[in-house]
Amino acid sequence: MAQFQFPRDTAYPIVHLVASCAGTPGGVGDMALRLDISATEVRLTANNGALRLSALLPDVQVLADAKTPLPCAIHIPAEKLVSVLKPIPKGTEVKAALEPGKLALRAGKSKFSLTVLSDNHPALEPRKADSVASGAVAVLPGAQLARHLEQVLVSAGKQDARAILNGVYLELLQNPDGYRMTASDGRRLAHVEVELPQGSISREDACILPVTNLATLIKAAGSAETVECLLDEHGLRLRTPSLLLETNRIDGEYLAYERALPHRDAGSLELDSAEFLDCLKQVAPLTNPDAPSLQLTTDGDTLTIRSRPGAVSAQEEAVAEMTVTPAVGNPEVCPPGEPRDACPLELGVLLNRDYLLDSGKVLSPGRWRVYYRDASSAVELTDGETRYIVMAMRQ
Repeated sequence: MAQFQFPRDTAYPIVHLVASCAGTPGGVGDMALRLDISATEVRLTANNGALRLSALLPDVQVLADAKTPLPCAIHIPAEKLVSVLKPIPKGTEVKAALEPGKLALRAGKSKFSLTVLSDNHPALEPRKADSVASGAVAVLPGAQLARHLEQVLVSAGKQDARAILNGVYLELLQNPDGYRMTASDGRRLAHVEVELPQGSISREDACILPVTNLATLIKAAGSAETVECLLDEHGLRLRTPSLLLETNRIDGEYLAYERALPHRDAGSLELDSAEFLDCLKQVAPLTNPDAPSLQLTTDGDTLTIRSRPGAVSAQEEAVAEMTVTPAVGNPEVCPPGEPRDACPLELGVLLNRDYLLDSGKVLSPGRWRVYYRDASSAVELTDGETRYIVMAMRQ
């Protein structure tokens, strides 16, 4: 009888993460979780056809007798294992024993029995040795990769008819080595570019990662200090010391996002992000729910944010003001002979309320820079690393 034990606290997050990749009834994976038990470790695997995740059960101790040859593998219902482990008190040691037709669990004075599924699941079989000859390999900082994915994901399309917008465009770069991420729903765009130490990227490549898989990818990437990524024609394979995640890719050519990035050659200002978001939240309740827009204007060092006139009724209006730091003026708006700092370009634009509020999810807190041109041009907000571009609305 194969037995193993593990602490509930470290095991539950991993079990929950892997089980989230289990397939649907009758589909790929069929909601099953595969447990591969060897003399030293227990590995969990789930696959829903678009996303496959395999991870080691942490802090496990395997006990076996001569009657149970190892390694061995079983399939159990993924959701039921999660449901059993979740309410177990923190700090509890869980003991598991593989018995005929079932997996018996004991936690304190509680006992549980999970049915071992008899069906074979080819989609959960262990992968053969990796071949990296046909793909680009990158060694990336895990937490940084997860943070950037989470930031740009806000701007991705969710159910857009254009499939390429329902994902994040990841580019691996060389000379200098680094990566770019871009996401857009056609009305706003988030973009980040990061430089990495030389030798981090084996060759240049790019792919579109589906939005539906990114929540799991973010958790997996954020669980390790560094991650190894293999990018090929099938998708992205992400490896850490304890897990292996494989996600498919969206076929197609991504939009020419470079055209949407402002040239930063007109007006600009600096502001405090916390104060800016507070002003947005104060004005937001009185915007028109059918056309949620906010008007942003500047007068010297004062930024005024107001709900669109007549948003709810002719008598209702919300206005908030804050102090900003205007940038040096621009040659194209300064008369000949006038000093640049004497003629800054004033801001006057109408922007989507919800997109502005989302800037707090896309950009890191602190001092932000805002770039703008005129009432019909997009506005860029940046924290110095990530760029967030919001298209102007008609006045």
